[in-house]
Amino acid sequence: MADLMRQQGLGAEYARYATAQWTELIDAYRPSVLWNDVGWPAESDPHQLFAHYYDTVADGVVNDRWTQLRLPANRLARAMYLRFVSLALKALARAGRSLPQRPPSFHYDFQTHEYAVPDPAPTGPWELCRGLGRSFGYDAQETAADTLTGTQLVHLLVEVVAHGGNLLVNVGPDGGGRVPELQQRPLRELGAWLEGNGEAIYATHPWTQTATTTTTGDQVRYTHKDGTVYAIVLADDLTDGLTICDLTLPAGSRVGLLGGAGDLPWTQAAGGLQVAPPPRPTGRHAQVLPITTS
Repeated sequence: MADLMRQQGLGAEYARYATAQWTELIDAYRPSVLWNDVGWPAESDPHQLFAHYYDTVADGVVNDRWTQLRLPANRLARAMYLRFVSLALKALARAGRSLPQRPPSFHYDFQTHEYAVPDPAPTGPWELCRGLGRSFGYDAQETAADTLTGTQLVHLLVEVVAHGGNLLVNVGPDGGGRVPELQQRPLRELGAWLEGNGEAIYATHPWTQTATTTTTGDQVRYTHKDGTVYAIVLADDLTDGLTICDLTLPAGSRVGLLGGAGDLPWTQAAGGLQVAPPPRPTGRHAQVLPITTS
């Protein structure tokens, strides 16, 4: 963080440059999202840029990374201030504490978080952004151990959507503009999973209950859309005697399996909802049970 602050552009001239560059991008490309990073020059009011953006793109949205940090203009004073910040942040890290968060003083339409799903989840619009590996750029030293597998990527997407967020995934092309096979693999697996199960993801909302488990320990996440609840079991297949804990359905409810044929028999057991799964799974990574009540 201190390194990031140390490289921040300063002065009115840089503020004019940044504003002109954003304005050119808005006018030329009319982007659907104004996604800023690292902060905004303290010498320029970002709300003036927002006003121009909304006048140009009526349904556009703005993220929350427009923090304005005023650093001392004197070089020695700035170095001493950043040294203090660096030491303070290291002390917080050693104590296992994070940087205190204060509500932004500027306008934004959605929050952005990195790598970890926030707990508790924000009540307003939000997204989680992360690289497939540990970096937001190409890193030749990253291996499979540093990169999400297809299963991990599917589970992350389900976790984020069940909590009401969007997932923004970064890929890091190499010097020739090629996306490495290591990163292509989980993306292809996610795409294949969404092809059969996207109904439980796209245009859905969090349900009244976000998460539970099965009696065998598999995680379950819920989404909701148009009167249908989707119970997403984070497992490659469904076990015999599948019981979803703490789930009670009224008589006449129907339970199915996305990609399967027909309704699944179910009973209300002492530990939750017991479902008789089909003999074969419909795919890998996660199984989706759409539930409708009469």
